[in-house]
Amino acid sequence: MEKRQGLTLETNCTPLLPRFEELQQLLGLKTSLAAVVLKLANEHNVQIPVSRATLFKLNSLDQAQGVSAGSRGKVLEFLHQYSPANVSFSAPKQPNGGAAETGWVATVSCLKKAKNNCSEWQFALEFIAQRIELEDSLLKHISGTDVHNNAAFCKAYKFYACTLEKNTLLPSNTLIFINKYFAKQTADITYEELASWLCHSRLDFYFSLVALLELGWLERLRAESPALVESKPTWFKSGIIGSFIKPLRIDGHTVELYDSFKLFLDWLASDIGTNPTNRQISKAKLASFIPLNNDQETANGYSLDEKKKDLLKSWRNGQLPSPEKFHGFISNLRSSNNHTTDIQFLTDMGMAVMGLDRLFADIFKTLEQFQSLECYKIFRCSMSRYSEYFKHFQAVKSAT
Repeated sequence: MEKRQGLTLETNCTPLLPRFEELQQLLGLKTSLAAVVLKLANEHNVQIPVSRATLFKLNSLDQAQGVSAGSRGKVLEFLHQYSPANVSFSAPKQPNGGAAETGWVATVSCLKKAKNNCSEWQFALEFIAQRIELEDSLLKHISGTDVHNNAAFCKAYKFYACTLEKNTLLPSNTLIFINKYFAKQTADITYEELASWLCHSRLDFYFSLVALLELGWLERLRAESPALVESKPTWFKSGIIGSFIKPLRIDGHTVELYDSFKLFLDWLASDIGTNPTNRQISKAKLASFIPLNNDQETANGYSLDEKKKDLLKSWRNGQLPSPEKFHGFISNLRSSNNHTTDIQFLTDMGMAVMGLDRLFADIFKTLEQFQSLECYKIFRCSMSRYSEYFKHFQAVKSAT
């Protein structure tokens, strides 16, 4: 087997918690911390609390660590004072390189305030808060370790591997990579072992988060719409999102990545009772619910109906809509038949699916450099594990 040479591993960001900016990208969110501060300053006609150069450093994990505690405090105080609904932002701890420094702490605090009466978010928010604490504890143990002190280095990274084993669902064979890496046996690491680490470690957080969001929604639906338990029993037994995740299709040397969002759109048209007769909606009808501004989004005699049909086609082919466009689409879809209670449910599910689609595409692109069917097979295996995450957290929640 070929060996992977020249390996490097980030230790300022762990599988426990990805960079916050990555989540923003996966969800298609373009708003950064700097953009929020500038928007608030403009709305309230006040000066920003720090220089623009300092403010924009806070958008990057690497640069944020160079911002002084005083400047960080000024920005947090500004957000506390001018954010809507007097949202409380937790002051970040001393920089230790953790992903929490890029916005996780403030975001969880903000969401807890905004979602105060939304029980469906409880599981997901508790999970993120736990991961923030775990990562902070982990990085305190390994940061500053003297790499030239073999005993200290070995102890620190044994703690690292043990933490991952106890607090994630990473398969045991994936941890072979981390053990070899920390033992400085990088010459013995194969492409397959590296691919296993890349795939499973990146999916662990997101599969956990999505499963817990889904379980939160199912618990709320069970309480508010008990008829659904009888009409949609598979939802409550095995979940919903797992049916949109189709592992890679490998045919000879051809590898195909399915679009989960396309399957989600098909589900919207056929399986949620969007119309009273429960008959499948046509693609043209589904496209009619896409919100468009006649002046801004059509030109050269291009009719609204034509534009909507083309947009739906592009959505089904991987060009995902913006969060704002998608929410408007779901609102129109449900309001058309006087269904309003599950607009946010369908929006959250769709956003989760789009995030996974972008994540799968990013991992797929990363694996292209290996030019190995075995690595793609490992990716296919890692994608198929979502049901394991759902069942795991379902059992945990049932036991509590």
